[in-house]
Amino acid sequence: MQRQVPVKERHQLQRWRTLFIIGSAIFYPCVHWPSPL
Repeated sequence: MQRQVPVKERHQLQRWRTLFIIGSAIFYPCVHWPSPL
């Protein structure tokens, strides 16, 4: 039996995942390719 996830909760999860992906995309190069900024 599968638990129904509220639409609001699912949307919030999606938003956090998007933020995490964007953050990783910005943060990852900074760690692996240090720039003189």
